[in-house]
Amino acid sequence: MALILASVAFTQYAVFSWPPYFYIDKIGRRWTVILSSAGCAACMAIIAGCLLVKEKTTAATAVAFMFLFMDMFTLGILPVSWSYSAEIQPLRVRNKSTAVGVFSHWLSNFVVVMVTPIGLNNIGGNFFWIWGAVNGLFIPLTWFFGVETSGRTLEEIDELVCLNPFPQSHSTSDPNPIPTSIPTKSTFKNKRLTTPLYEIVPRSSTRPDGSRRRSPQSHALHA
Repeated sequence: MALILASVAFTQYAVFSWPPYFYIDKIGRRWTVILSSAGCAACMAIIAGCLLVKEKTTAATAVAFMFLFMDMFTLGILPVSWSYSAEIQPLRVRNKSTAVGVFSHWLSNFVVVMVTPIGLNNIGGNFFWIWGAVNGLFIPLTWFFGVETSGRTLEEIDELVCLNPFPQSHSTSDPNPIPTSIPTKSTFKNKRLTTPLYEIVPRSSTRPDGSRRRSPQSHALHA
């Protein structure tokens, strides 16, 4: 039975890894993670609650929500975790940072696999409350600290994250607004670019080697 359940789970895992391709850029990375984390936390809480009652019905419900947890994870956290670590890194260290991200991903898997049996042996189904809380923590972490990368080029993200991480004004509706000095794809739509991007986007006054430089004036785009 365990072999059958594992086969079904990972087949389902592979099937549900495709839908994010169609919506991850539409609703954005942040909302994808927030909604997925909320679903995962709810599933863990329901599993923990079901395992408090030693009955066949509640056990079957716990198994069903374990499958639903995998769906929630695959539809949100999974695709963003592989793309986001590369998108928010500076170009000069993107390959190394991506390698660190992949390493931390599999290290986290190792920790979960090794810790969960110990937790279940000691506190039983209550251990799933811990995983529910961990999943729930991703909601405020993503809301307050996650930078939206959807619809932006890698160069724009470099400017936003590395050179201007804290814009002067913040909107209450969007905790991570796009600074007005940074052009996005919509800026260039139906327009002819007459000025290089490096002259349009204000640069930091400090070079990587620590020396100072003058910030160029922003240039307008002419139709």
